Amino acid sequence: MVAALAYYFPLIEVLNSYSTFVQDFKKFKISKERVDEILNIDEDDYQAGEKNIPRVEKISFQNISFNYPNRSSVLKDISFTLEKGKVTALVGVSGGGKTTLCELLLKFYKPCSGKILINDSIDLAKLDGGLWRESISYAPQNSFFFSDSISANLLYGSQKGSKDRMMELTKRLELDNVITSRENGYETQINNDFITFSGGQKQRLSLVRAMIPEKPDVLILDEPTSALDYISEKAVMKLIFEFKEDTAVLIIAHRLSTIINADLILVLKDGMIVEKGRHEELLKLKGEYYNLYKHELIHKKEVENVV
Repeated sequence: MVAALAYYFPLIEVLNSYSTFVQDFKKFKISKERVDEILNIDEDDYQAGEKNIPRVEKISFQNISFNYPNRSSVLKDISFTLEKGKVTALVGVSGGGKTTLCELLLKFYKPCSGKILINDSIDLAKLDGGLWRESISYAPQNSFFFSDSISANLLYGSQKGSKDRMMELTKRLELDNVITSRENGYETQINNDFITFSGGQKQRLSLVRAMIPEKPDVLILDEPTSALDYISEKAVMKLIFEFKEDTAVLIIAHRLSTIINADLILVLKDGMIVEKGRHEELLKLKGEYYNLYKHELIHKKEVENVV
């Protein structure tokens, strides 16, 4: 009996080890299958394309329609042209398709129908998505900052940027004193939510980052002054309109006072362009733009009366 037990316990250990091995192997096999599924996903064909990106003179949206999977149309038969040296503004109530239109311009999504043509002849669908986006400066409404120095955050993603350009812009947007008053100035380490900066300061920092490249082909600004007071807004818009000389500028705006001098205003409603023209032209129509502008003036007066 003792001899039998002496052989039995080592056998149990071997069997337990084998059982553990089998379980671990099954887990490994499942994990490997999941990894293989990811590795074998076909590359998004829409992002691949021609590596030679042209300098932009104009960008034409031709009968563009788009919807997300299993959802109704977000954009319907959109046609307009962005031009170098001009500011184009998108206005309208929330949910009208303004941000989606910008995402199509950034080549994040493929239109369901229609074309986006560069310089009248080059289909955006045939250009490399990553390289195309390198020619665009974009300041989203909610910019992401990461844990690093202030200068690293501002210069991030800017291949053509320089510290001199950064300093020039922070001075123009009245941020230089805010930054240099900190212990290490531009090299001050900041956490990723920039919690020690106000909403307006963070918005201006986002604009600095977008405008450090001196001559991007396209500058996209999503609500560039939504967190600013009217004095700061005026300084920002002055800088943006100076910037347009060598760039096609596209602004998404809810605050219509920021875009009254735009070269072209597009009014989006329910995914369609319902009006387009300059500020004075649209007011004369007494349509959708007129109502939006009148509502803004009433709201501004109410705020001033409260103050």
